Amino acid sequence: MSEDSIVGRTEELAIIRKVAGRVGSSKFGGLTLVKGIAGVGKTRLMEELASDAVKNDVASVWAHCSNDDGVPALWPWVQVLRKLVTDAELIRLTNSQPSSIQRLANHFPEFINWGVGLSVHGSVDPYTEKFLLLDSIRTIIIDIGKSHPLLIIMEDLQWADDSSISVLEMILESPGPEGVELVVTVRDDVLAAHRYIPSRTITGSVNFASVVLNDLNQSDSETLFADLVGESVAEDSLADVWAITHGNPLFIREYASSWVRGIAFGDGYVPSSAIETIESRLSVVSVEKLAVIEYGAVLGNEFDFARLAAVMKTPDRHDLAVKIGNGIELGLIEERPESPGWFKFTHEVIRRVIYDRIPNSHRATIHREIAETLENLPGESTTGHAAEISAHWQRAGVAGDLERSAHWALRAGREALDSFSFNNAHDHFEHARQAAHQIGAKNVEAEANAGVGESLAPLGREEEAIKYLTLAFDQFLESGLVDRAVQIGQVNFTGTYGQLAMVPIYERCLDLIEADSLVGARIQSHLARVVAIEMGDFKRGRALLKSASRIARKSRDHHLESIAAGYGVQIAAFAAEWSECIAYCERVFELQSDVDDPYSVSIAGMLLAGFRVGEGRHKESDALMARSRRSAERSGNKLRIVSCDLLELRIAHSRCEWDRVDRVISNTSPEYPSADRVVAMSALCHHLVGNTTAGDAALERFLILPPETPESPDAQYFPFLARSTKNSEHIAIVKDAAVIAEKSRAEYIRRRGVVAKGWMAVEEDDIETGKDAMEDLQSAELLQDEISLLPALEFLCGDIDKAATDFEELIESLHIKGILFYEAWARFDFARLLATHQEVRPDIQPKNYVSEARALALKLGLIPLVARLDELLDSLGIVRTPFDLTRREIDVLTLVAHGSTNKEIADSLFVSPHTVNRHLGNLFTKLGVSNRAAATDLAHQRNLV
Repeated sequence: MSEDSIVGRTEELAIIRKVAGRVGSSKFGGLTLVKGIAGVGKTRLMEELASDAVKNDVASVWAHCSNDDGVPALWPWVQVLRKLVTDAELIRLTNSQPSSIQRLANHFPEFINWGVGLSVHGSVDPYTEKFLLLDSIRTIIIDIGKSHPLLIIMEDLQWADDSSISVLEMILESPGPEGVELVVTVRDDVLAAHRYIPSRTITGSVNFASVVLNDLNQSDSETLFADLVGESVAEDSLADVWAITHGNPLFIREYASSWVRGIAFGDGYVPSSAIETIESRLSVVSVEKLAVIEYGAVLGNEFDFARLAAVMKTPDRHDLAVKIGNGIELGLIEERPESPGWFKFTHEVIRRVIYDRIPNSHRATIHREIAETLENLPGESTTGHAAEISAHWQRAGVAGDLERSAHWALRAGREALDSFSFNNAHDHFEHARQAAHQIGAKNVEAEANAGVGESLAPLGREEEAIKYLTLAFDQFLESGLVDRAVQIGQVNFTGTYGQLAMVPIYERCLDLIEADSLVGARIQSHLARVVAIEMGDFKRGRALLKSASRIARKSRDHHLESIAAGYGVQIAAFAAEWSECIAYCERVFELQSDVDDPYSVSIAGMLLAGFRVGEGRHKESDALMARSRRSAERSGNKLRIVSCDLLELRIAHSRCEWDRVDRVISNTSPEYPSADRVVAMSALCHHLVGNTTAGDAALERFLILPPETPESPDAQYFPFLARSTKNSEHIAIVKDAAVIAEKSRAEYIRRRGVVAKGWMAVEEDDIETGKDAMEDLQSAELLQDEISLLPALEFLCGDIDKAATDFEELIESLHIKGILFYEAWARFDFARLLATHQEVRPDIQPKNYVSEARALALKLGLIPLVARLDELLDSLGIVRTPFDLTRREIDVLTLVAHGSTNKEIADSLFVSPHTVNRHLGNLFTKLGVSNRAAATDLAHQRNLV
């Protein structure tokens, strides 16, 4: 046959060559997704890409995802890193990331020597530890790409496990992978049946491109066939090519290979598909040579020479090499040049055809032989291979051994859990459970039940997880394995259902062990959070947490103390004990020098940021928000990231930073849990500036989503929405949310409902409801919106003198602290008081105060509030000029329109230039312009001068 050719791929080659040229030439890399059915030529295109990369002095790494049952978690990235480990120059480029290297070495034995001499603590939270492991892979790859152009080719991404997909998405997150180009292939004929679906992170990444490979047309099919056979072919035979292969390049190559080897298709025989051409080629291979190929097919799509020799018990290595060489000559197998001694089938379809044609009984025997051979590897060598051994025992069927199958499935499940591949872990544990049940191995079955529960919990299948964990707990106790049963009590849940369902197990565990032990302290800390936050028993929750913290401090276990402090932050916040909450926040930060706990830091940072805003310490608040966001992203906890977005929105709206509001809303991924809370907040922010179309659209989207929990604190988002719009539907939403929140066991959520109820009472002149709200709030430490509400409630309930005094103090405090949103509304509420009770402040003209409030609202862009103030001016019988300009401001505008300078205006009006500057500032604010030219144009358009 002639050299392999690429025919009919002109456009696709152009895209691929553009990618090859881009690597290293641009600041950011990107992703190219190559899609097509099996055999359509994706691999051939990748070979062309790799060849071009070499010409451009780009380091290229090739990884293969596999659908073999024995493939471990993160397999494609392990292949990539193995290649990088062998390159001394590339290793040197990662010296700035020792913690990433060591974390990798902690999970994958083959990288232990890479991390020698380093140490890194694990996270206190398994979900955070998963994120940190995946982020370590990302960090190393990005770190290398910054110093040396790197091309990563990843084939058959549809077979990748969830963790591998997560790493890919992390690498592609904005602004993009600097110096790293990723090209991945997927089989779209199996994509729909697999859990991998290209996410927005992937398809929306920097420099994203998609290449779709279709079958060749008839002309290109005939051209490729003629090129491959290297001789002229009769027209009727070329016509057969199209009829047999339907333009699939793999099938065309197989057909051409058979043609060259003289395998006849005449005498009326034409194979119905190219699969038959593969079988025809195999029919001319001797039994001994075929056996080698068959053993290789059972080992997997890739296999190494040493393992094949051990499985086949072949003493003559030379003879085995010759037989493998025959498979290479036939085009069935090829060497992996980057991995000496390793071979792979030229295509998965070829391997599948060979595997399927082996008789079932013989295939089962080969699986058993492979499993036994792998079991006999030196002890450490079996680490990381449990999934592979387990898969061979499972496929051994009647030739297998259920006890050994269950044993290795358990090990494989634990290894998958350690690598945070929860779906893989569940599959292994489920097999172990069924095998153990068949042979009556109760302890093994208990371990398998525990594993199933542990793998289901992080997948969100909490009801199923609890069922298996409870069953395992009882089975361990029946077998007298108390310590193992107690370990079940340390499984953590993030959802409300799982946390509540674990309470009986937590309490049974505490009865089984010494409460003052570290294990007891861990269980007490988990129980404390559930009892306080989910069950509303703050007294007991605090007592449990205090005990856990005492044991942690006494034992100098900073990890455990950090967990307790983080829970303390949450419990104190839900109990609305703000002094206690601040103390716990500060303790979390103190512990960070000894323990890496980004989850707790993100919570503490957010709460402290909110307090600092209330104190007017905005720079400190912004710094805390930035730290909290970084920690939330490091933890990989999407709910916590959305919580950061929510708090930043509240801070931005309190300071009327509408550009910041838009930035946060646009950057929030709708795929995240609780992203609907951000939608609710965006609805509020849009309505506050009069953008009713966008606000209503966001609110409509929010209302069709189910609440995060039955006690969702949505009331905190809506009070000013109802005040701004005075829309009956919006008022009804606020009232419904307030009722739900008031029924909450959590004090913080309940008080959000009280605030909502209080503002609605103010709007509707509902004195009785206002008195109830004021009584609920007066006895506790108050948050900013609660402080703003109290004078309004005092005004509603008739305590006018107290309300006036409190309004004045509130407005001064808000102005000094720069909390602009609440200042604007407080000025409006005080203006309402002055309009109806002039006697309490006879020295203040209501008109002047309303005008000042209006100017501030206009400056902040609070258009609905401006409309409310205009209504108030109308009720006072005050005739307003357009834009509410004063007589003196009209004089200044007239002179500006005539081109006068500030000094000339000052001389004309007999005032100082400083006074002119002040009048100009008020003018620009009221007119909504930013310079003299715009003011002049508007003045002429509206006949103001």
